[in-house]
Amino acid sequence: MELDGTERVRIAEELKQSYTRFGYIIFLAPVLTYCNIVLKLDITKLNIIYIIYTIITVTYFVFIKRYTQKFIKIRRYIMATIDIIGTTAIINYLGYYGFIFNLLYLWIAIGNLIRFGEKNLIFTIAVSLMSLSVIYFSNTFWHQHPYMIIYMMISVTIIPSFVAIIINKLIKENKELSKLLQFLEMKSKIDSLTNIPNRLSFEIEIKKFMSKNIPFALLFIDIDGFKDVNDNYGHDIGDAVLKEIAERLKYTIDNSDFVARLGGDEFVVISFKNKNGVRELSEKICKTLSLPYGPRKNIKNISASIGISYFPEDTTDEFMLKRYADIAMYAVKYSGKHGFVEYCSCWKNKKHMGINETVKINHCDD
Repeated sequence: MELDGTERVRIAEELKQSYTRFGYIIFLAPVLTYCNIVLKLDITKLNIIYIIYTIITVTYFVFIKRYTQKFIKIRRYIMATIDIIGTTAIINYLGYYGFIFNLLYLWIAIGNLIRFGEKNLIFTIAVSLMSLSVIYFSNTFWHQHPYMIIYMMISVTIIPSFVAIIINKLIKENKELSKLLQFLEMKSKIDSLTNIPNRLSFEIEIKKFMSKNIPFALLFIDIDGFKDVNDNYGHDIGDAVLKEIAERLKYTIDNSDFVARLGGDEFVVISFKNKNGVRELSEKICKTLSLPYGPRKNIKNISASIGISYFPEDTTDEFMLKRYADIAMYAVKYSGKHGFVEYCSCWKNKKHMGINETVKINHCDD
């Protein structure tokens, strides 16, 4: 069975917890020695429990190393129970001196919360309360000091629960912050007017495709006659026209292609079709964008000039690929607009960029 990322992390934490237990065992050795020699306490039973706990800890460590995916949840509950029983035994036998080991309850409960989640926390709190109840009714010393038992019960319940509340709040706030950051990142890549990808998104996409060496055609699209729309109808109508242009482009290209607004009345398309497919797409865009605009279809004389360059055929340099498409687009502009043309390497040595009588501009018929 393949474990998910969260469970793999928890198993790693389970191993760290085992190392912590070894440290706990090493720490207890001189403590028990001190209690026996200096305090003159009879801790024979406690020593036996210490040895049993050490054996169980070693066995548990070997088991999770060899059988990582076996009985994952059950073994955690079992080991948490053993940790609590071991702590309770120390508190029970040491009496007044054992009170300080109450901190181990908190360590166990909070550790299980952080490593394995709230269910393990609830389980450790419940077992801790049961263990404290047992020593209260079974041990004369603790029965005579109920306030100490009550204090331990309250602390082992409230403090880990409070930590759980704080952690949940932090997780919730972190999720909300992550969603906000994702939303802001998405908005930063979307043109606020047309609701299609913007220049930043285009820069990211073109770099991605070039880094993966995926062949594509780059279409620079400039809208002819748009300035007259702003002058004659106002900028609000101009914005509405830009929105409609973006919608037409979205529905003209394939789902695999990419369209973005660079700014103003300039758009770009990245297409993965072959050359014949790119030419058909360019003609389709020209014809689609030349149709009348507005609710009453009274806004006319709008068309598109499209310049095309190919990666990696024309160049493998990002800047030059954009420049070639731009040059080709201006070649259409200078040759009557409303059409498309592919960049030609024969333009490189010409004084007037993109203007060459040997290159045929594909003017689109309405």
